[in-house]
Amino acid sequence: MKPMLGLILALTLVSAAFAQNPRIAALYPAGAQAGQSVEVAIRGGGLAGAKRVVVNGAPGVKAELVGGSTQADDTVRPLFNTKCVTCHESRSPDNRTMSPEQWASTVDRMITARGADIKKDDRDKIVTWLQARARAGQVTAKISVAADAPPGVREVRLVTEQGVSTPFSFEIGGLPELLALPNTTLNVTLPTVINGALTQSAQRDKFVFTAKKGEALTFNLKAYRLNEQCPMFFNPVLYLYNAKGKELAKSLGRIDIDPILEWVCPDDGEYTLVTRDLLWKGNPASIYRLAMGNLPADLTLSNLVGRPGKSFSASMGSLSVEAQLDRDAAGVTMVPTPLGDSPVLVRDLPDGGGAVEVGLATAVTLPAMFSGRLTQERQVDRFKVLALKPGMGLELYTKRLGSSLRPRVTIKDEKDAVVQTRVMDGDEELRMPGCFPKAAEYIVEVTDSLASGGTYCWETIGAGIPDFSLTVTPDGANLAPGRRAALLVRATRREALQGPITLKLRGLPSGVKAEVGVIPPDDDKALILISADDQAALGGGTITIEGTTELSDSQGNVHTLKRQARPIELYRTQNNNLRPIDRGAAFIGIAREEPPFGLSVQGIESLDLGPGKTATVTVKVVRPTNGRSDVVITVLGLPPGITINQTAIYIPGNKDEAVFTLRGSDNSKYLGTRDAKLPPLKFVFVGATGGRNTDAPTDSTAPIIVTAPREGGIKIGR
Repeated sequence: MKPMLGLILALTLVSAAFAQNPRIAALYPAGAQAGQSVEVAIRGGGLAGAKRVVVNGAPGVKAELVGGSTQADDTVRPLFNTKCVTCHESRSPDNRTMSPEQWASTVDRMITARGADIKKDDRDKIVTWLQARARAGQVTAKISVAADAPPGVREVRLVTEQGVSTPFSFEIGGLPELLALPNTTLNVTLPTVINGALTQSAQRDKFVFTAKKGEALTFNLKAYRLNEQCPMFFNPVLYLYNAKGKELAKSLGRIDIDPILEWVCPDDGEYTLVTRDLLWKGNPASIYRLAMGNLPADLTLSNLVGRPGKSFSASMGSLSVEAQLDRDAAGVTMVPTPLGDSPVLVRDLPDGGGAVEVGLATAVTLPAMFSGRLTQERQVDRFKVLALKPGMGLELYTKRLGSSLRPRVTIKDEKDAVVQTRVMDGDEELRMPGCFPKAAEYIVEVTDSLASGGTYCWETIGAGIPDFSLTVTPDGANLAPGRRAALLVRATRREALQGPITLKLRGLPSGVKAEVGVIPPDDDKALILISADDQAALGGGTITIEGTTELSDSQGNVHTLKRQARPIELYRTQNNNLRPIDRGAAFIGIAREEPPFGLSVQGIESLDLGPGKTATVTVKVVRPTNGRSDVVITVLGLPPGITINQTAIYIPGNKDEAVFTLRGSDNSKYLGTRDAKLPPLKFVFVGATGGRNTDAPTDSTAPIIVTAPREGGIKIGR
């Protein structure tokens, strides 16, 4: 078969024995009412041999397998590799969710429309194998929800013979729930939540309801908010019709691709809501949850700030929300509500309230937290504050709240003179360090720069209250016995926090060891190096990573500050860009099969990387005898002061080496004067198989330790 005419179905040249990291592409239905139990179908790749279901999040939800996935005869895989594997796109039942009928149609289209050189006997074998793999990619589980389970989103993962899967969102709510039927009209009583899946091409799901004149109704469809990768195959739209079939309203997307309709009924009568894919596509992973009724469309709470360890009260339209915030919570935290999780800024600062009428208000003493909402054109929210010391500033949040607001902030002094103005630029939150230059009263004005409207909250920075937050990337790793992996933990320090941050890892599977680092004062990151011995048990589970540091108050008392790392999964979009997704838990899995390659560093004992000096490091790709996997090699945890010529090198299946050039910048000289009590700085090279959905590293080199003898050279050794 000609390379450019091949079936765009397969993994990118992986070894015949290796399957990809397990991935959940669809979970249906993707939610349940509190107090109910549902049977869910879980589809994806690498799910064969599922052992158990793991649910992360608030308590009250249990899950168990009620039917394992079927097995496919893999003796056809070599034929598939020979006839169908191409390099320009990676697509197979391991990483794409299509029905058995869609796989057969794809093969036939490649033969008839693309001229693929596949004879009928081979075609039948390949189609049978692909369909069996598609059926093997489904697992059935029973999810039981306690009556008192807090509302909001949980994450569901499967533990399989290939390790731990990626998660899928499962939402707990308080409204009655129904299942949609493809291309069927369903009579519903409001309020309700509809669980549906647009699995067929040209499918239209219809819902008929009655409404009274003047009744305000909202139709809120979640697809992207359940699975951020769904725009790759699913673009849902909503249409509203009257009894005569006249279109009254439509929505093509309001929260990213998710459509929301807010509508006031013009007359008593019967109406029909229709959802379909914008391009009339169908896919088993086109999962949605549709809330219908007199419900708030904006899931933002009336109160956007809270304090760690304290009770929290707010409203969402006519709904009341009560929650207990975790004592270790910090930063933007999700709070469960009857309609889903909603973001709140949690800091150990006083709540300064909302906008005020400046002439009648008393100034709020900083540091404090504030929140507001801009809903009208040319609206100006004003806050009257008192800075007790010079040099304080503010940070305003919109993006992390899911708000579309692009704010403009103006600081004025007591004489109404402008001190500083700034507009949110790009995707970074708006920060204004030192915008309160002296101890005095100020007016903070918040306006909308793009007439988009939305919510916001802001807090004082530069007040000398130390804090930190942690992230871990990737959100986990699956490794075979005898293999190793690396996770990178990054710290964002706030205010005057200078000390080392000690990391701890909890929940390691049996047979797995971890070398957990310390984030030193002169760096913002540390590696966690994970290895599995030859006797490591198959499966795995979720883990937690904590960081602690000690602080001294003005009286000399020492107390411990603890924060949990926020896992970040990376996946590639349709445009081949990496996109981060916040996850609720990290994981370590032990896989049954060997990965398609291993990495090693070629014989480096020492390198002189003083300021301005360069050296090369050769990374060797070791494949099994019949392995042809392409590999992307990247560097992880590079010490400060050291630069590298390429952050990633692509190695095709017929090559086995990558050469990196490292250089010491002027800042590298500090390495020779570091406190000898600090832990050594380390970095590794990690590799992943190519392809859109295979960015989680598969293997890691041994750690490379970087030291700087005082005579000037930097010694690197394994």
